[in-house]
Amino acid sequence: MSGASIIVDPQVLRVMHAHLFPLLSRVEQGGFLLCSVPPDDKSLEFSVLDWIPLRHQDYRIQAIDYLELADEARVRIIKTAQQQQAALVEVHCHPGAYPACFSHADIAGLAEFVPHVRWRLKGKPYGALVFSKNSVDGLSWFGQSNTAVPITHLVAGERRIDTTRLTGKLHGEICHAQT
Repeated sequence: MSGASIIVDPQVLRVMHAHLFPLLSRVEQGGFLLCSVPPDDKSLEFSVLDWIPLRHQDYRIQAIDYLELADEARVRIIKTAQQQQAALVEVHCHPGAYPACFSHADIAGLAEFVPHVRWRLKGKPYGALVFSKNSVDGLSWFGQSNTAVPITHLVAGERRIDTTRLTGKLHGEICHAQT
């Protein structure tokens, strides 16, 4: 059983983690990774080109347990990906002490947003990561399938970071592994 992976520069990962977990913050934070992917989708790999952190004004709602992007931010992010012919990986954090896993609200938001953004990006793959302070979980959509493939790991330089894969265990109906 295998899944997708994300290749990210270690410095980008450090900057991203610092943005997601600022000192004294108790609200979720987020951003997007612009990525290249192999043209055939067979390797299920995202290679990070750039990190776009979201700012406070990019959210319609920003709370301890929920994020919702403002329409202007959605448009800006999608346009940026279109201009760079890049795939997108959305990233957000759960500031609590639990292992990383997408919440029911996250799953509902992905079910609504992923088909739209993939249509806007002409079928490019899409990914989503959720970080806790000490772990990460992820989902991805490749090819024509509306079913998610788990992101199994991130590679940052020499370091391999395995995901928790808790989302697949708790919300198995939305994802499957590629063999």
